[in-house]
Amino acid sequence: MKKVKPSPQNVFREAWQKMSADMDQVMPKALQGRTGRLKFSLGLALLELVVLGALGKFVYDWLVN
Repeated sequence: MKKVKPSPQNVFREAWQKMSADMDQVMPKALQGRTGRLKFSLGLALLELVVLGALGKFVYDWLVN
């Protein structure tokens, strides 16, 4: 039996839909629509970078000293 590959467009569309559903679970109820989603995502990414950067700096300083 020949295996049929899904078209790339369908794979990306399915991945996008799954990612959007996952983000809806993380976001507050007020931001689950389109409005505010970009600001929330960018703020969350910035917060993550700052927290991980600070944590990495402290771990690095602790290991070096």
